[in-house]
Amino acid sequence: MPDSTTNIELPEWQFVPKPAMAKHRDPIQAEFFNTDSIKGAADEVVREAVQNTLDAQAADSPGVRVRIYVSGDAGALPADEAASYFQGIWPHADACGINASLRQQPCRFVVVEDFGTTGLLGDETAHDPPLQGQSNHFFYFFRAEGKSGKSGSDRGRWGVGKYVFPNASGIKSFFGVTVRNNGAGSSAPLLMGQAVMKNHSIDGETCAGCAGSGR
Repeated sequence: MPDSTTNIELPEWQFVPKPAMAKHRDPIQAEFFNTDSIKGAADEVVREAVQNTLDAQAADSPGVRVRIYVSGDAGALPADEAASYFQGIWPHADACGINASLRQQPCRFVVVEDFGTTGLLGDETAHDPPLQGQSNHFFYFFRAEGKSGKSGSDRGRWGVGKYVFPNASGIKSFFGVTVRNNGAGSSAPLLMGQAVMKNHSIDGETCAGCAGSGR
């Protein structure tokens, strides 16, 4: 279904079948944030988003800025408009026991934007970690768990901070849009969606909980 605001065909969400020999492992990243110093989802999102922004300041930027928008009910996207962004996700959400009525409700959302940063640099088509001495921030954000390209004094080197975004979502999903600045000008924006659910079965097939949708 084309998105009326951008006039592009949005891809469907894809959940990968779990290999028979793979361990049945559900996401446990939320446990990293069960501490007295974090009071709830809002604290998680603000802390993790800001520390990632601080580490990604562009060399030609005098500083960074973060903007957080909370739609609430007043700014929620009508359910029929939101539907095109979630093609293929609902059977998997149902199998994971997620509230099915969410698909008929207006879609409340939170937007976290940063400015003055490099964006997620790296080959967006890569499915393997970069070689030693190379970097790929796009890979580490969207395609890795427990791994990070950060080192030294960088904040958040365990690669689990990004879990705050699906953890704050009713359907455990989020979208990321990045415009990369590699010092030679900005590239065209990239859109990627990710869902982090439990392992589940549909029509007798076991699916891994992590799914993606992107362009």
